[in-house]
Amino acid sequence: MKLATFQRDGAERLGLVHSRDARLFDLAAKRALDSMLALTDAADAGLDAARELFERRGGQVDLSIDTGAAQLLAPLPGPGARPHLEHGDFVELEVENIGVLRNKVERQN
Repeated sequence: MKLATFQRDGAERLGLVHSRDARLFDLAAKRALDSMLALTDAADAGLDAARELFERRGGQVDLSIDTGAAQLLAPLPGPGARPHLEHGDFVELEVENIGVLRNKVERQN
């Protein structure tokens, strides 16, 4: 299972990466898991909850977005603040050595 932290509608979200890395299922949309920190705190029960929610609601188009349309964030917040990313930097997220999701950071001006 691949997971990513991203921004949607101005809020930080936790997503499950699916459809050959093309889509992000919003795990926070149904208030299941609202952050990567909540997921890690929940341990195996959190992963089970994410998997079960995706199995039940993964087909709902409105709960997923294209990875290219998402602003990917660092998976976990650093101490005090998010790391600063420059235009052209890459963010790489890897969960359980299954694969890597890359997203070029674009200038937000």
